[in-house]
Amino acid sequence: MEDKPDVILTYNPVIDQDDLKELREAFLRLTPNLIAQEQSQSVQNNIDWFLPAVVIIFIAKEFSSGFLQEISADIYQGLKKVLRSGKAKPVQWHTLSSSSEGKYVKTTLSPLLSITFKIESSDRRDHSVQFIFPADVDIRDAEKAIDVFRDTVLNIVKKEQAELKNESGESKHTKRSSYAFVPELSEWKELTPDFLYEYHSSKKKKKAKRKKKKD
Repeated sequence: MEDKPDVILTYNPVIDQDDLKELREAFLRLTPNLIAQEQSQSVQNNIDWFLPAVVIIFIAKEFSSGFLQEISADIYQGLKKVLRSGKAKPVQWHTLSSSSEGKYVKTTLSPLLSITFKIESSDRRDHSVQFIFPADVDIRDAEKAIDVFRDTVLNIVKKEQAELKNESGESKHTKRSSYAFVPELSEWKELTPDFLYEYHSSKKKKKAKRKKKKD
């Protein structure tokens, strides 16, 4: 029986292949159980931050602080390189959106990088945490976030695990908590419905205000 992969690396073909190779080899030094696969393009029905990122990393091995500590400086350096590469060659997705006139298709920029850790996989729970670097993030801020990423992950995972302890229920529970490095705030925010509503409402108001000034 084949071993399950510890890491699944999915990438858009626009990414610089030398940068991708460097990241893949850095992960292979951590674990030989790695799958690398090319992303296929399709029309999406997600909002911007939930679109497939240029590079998607799924740490399938159940989370442990020990495994996180083993992630080397080479991997973090590789993450910075694919962030820069994704920023240099933006990827656009066709997305389904709604208006008063019905459904229409528009193009939306893909996030640069998404990293997901599996916190727990059991008969009772399947829980993971996702970290997203949006398309409009400032690269210098993103690189600083990578420098302290280990601490960020540990702190957020501890918070998620504490919340899990308070949950109850007989049936299997599947959950993915998503956090984005928000460009305007230069910090990680959980993408809850309330936060997304407030964030996008604020952006629309700012856009309308700029338009009004121009007129």
